[in-house]
Amino acid sequence: MADLVIRPSGLTSWNDCARRGFASMALDRMTGAPLAELMRLGSFDLKPRDNGVGAAVGSGVHAGAAYTLNTKMETGEIGNDNEAEDRAVEEFQTRTEEEGVIWDQTTRDRDTAKRQISRMTRTYRRKLAPELEPVIVERRLQAVVDDTPGQKCIVSGQPDTVAQMGEELHDLKTGVQQRANGAQYGCYGMVARAHGYPVDVFIEDFIKRVNPKNDQPDPTAMKLLTHVCEQLALDTINDIRRSIAEFESRLAHGNAPPEGAFRANPLSMMCSDRYCAAHSTPFCRSHLPAKEK
Repeated sequence: MADLVIRPSGLTSWNDCARRGFASMALDRMTGAPLAELMRLGSFDLKPRDNGVGAAVGSGVHAGAAYTLNTKMETGEIGNDNEAEDRAVEEFQTRTEEEGVIWDQTTRDRDTAKRQISRMTRTYRRKLAPELEPVIVERRLQAVVDDTPGQKCIVSGQPDTVAQMGEELHDLKTGVQQRANGAQYGCYGMVARAHGYPVDVFIEDFIKRVNPKNDQPDPTAMKLLTHVCEQLALDTINDIRRSIAEFESRLAHGNAPPEGAFRANPLSMMCSDRYCAAHSTPFCRSHLPAKEK
């Protein structure tokens, strides 16, 4: 197989459900071509899904935050409020027009999303940005995990912010609830150090997405254990590589169902035809009862 390129942001999904995680990797426009070829060889047709509105809102807030911190690096100030919010909303508009969107109970329509994005961006600028001294912002970094011929594995990630003389890695998360993203941060940390940034502190900055009828909560900053995150990242990367190798072997030899190379998690909150490209396809029927009607 061609070089395997792994995105740090995919590690969290993989640990929730490896089969859904692999399906997402195979559909990834930047890194998924070799994996999509494996799916073609196995005659597995996935069903691409629109993005959830939570991801689209998050992309918007990230755009506003990136403008804020890039301006701070250049001028020492966080820039214009209206400019930050306009960029955030524009990013949301672009994403949803190009990729589609699935609305949810907290964000039922476009106007609601725009109001949420604007005030979440303001919250970031007032409560978090003033304390940061960014060194890099949203820069894609790559590192080779294993350069064994025929098995080359590359990690390609885009940390939100490396700050405070390169010693702190900050990642902004938004959503209805905070989740466990340690594997992603561990991967970012390893890649950042490979590029000369001595990060030894991981901080997740979280801004909650709430109904605009409610007050916007203040953000929280959660410090994570660096060594735990990095070990989890390594273990997850190794699991991805082993599972893909097993998938290739099963495709070649027909000794077992190929999809079984990836652990499925029918108890996942994302195990739904609404969110998973593999759901109810020949690639994954693990959620179905033992006897189909």
